[in-house]
Amino acid sequence: MTGVNMLFEETKLTCVATNSHRLAWRELPIESGVSGAFIVPSTSLHELSKLMQNTTGMIKIFATDRYIVFKTNSTTLYSRLIEGNYPNVAGLFAKNARTMITVNTKQLLKGVDRACLFASEWKNNNVHMEIKDGLKLKITSNSSEIGKIEETQPINKLAGETDLSISLDGSFLIDALKAIKEEEIKISFGGTMRPILMEPVGNNSYMHLISPVRSY
Repeated sequence: MTGVNMLFEETKLTCVATNSHRLAWRELPIESGVSGAFIVPSTSLHELSKLMQNTTGMIKIFATDRYIVFKTNSTTLYSRLIEGNYPNVAGLFAKNARTMITVNTKQLLKGVDRACLFASEWKNNNVHMEIKDGLKLKITSNSSEIGKIEETQPINKLAGETDLSISLDGSFLIDALKAIKEEEIKISFGGTMRPILMEPVGNNSYMHLISPVRSY
């Protein structure tokens, strides 16, 4: 989908975006005079983020049925809205995972980044993850032209089944991990072909779903 669903309530703003292969959910505390849900084109929000990089202070947001306006003391951005209703994504966040692991965020990011050097683009940058001995996370990728890379990382905490093997798009993993500033991340697995759920430990205002890919 090409838009971000922005749901305004009295004390919080919830943003959801998906491209059918991955989904990001973010909640922020705000003082809101706006109520309702608005689908804002992602291109407009990319431009807004660039404009706001050197801006301090409050951002005021105004919305109508067709337009939304973001305003600071020095900048105003107008954007049209995408018509229609955004899909209800609440049911996508599974509450009963088969396996949950906690790992170091930066360490996992570096490991996936290294694995992507060997991942073949025609295989969707496949990175394979597997639990070994109930204590370690094995990360592998291979390319018929370059070779194979493999490393293991410690699992800080594990709950549920230890039999886990899944392939994911490495570039999607990197994007999600770069957005997480917390030291540790919890990853929940529902099965080999079920989306994984990534959450920062100690911060329940951000979640990221990534669908697996077939490894052949």
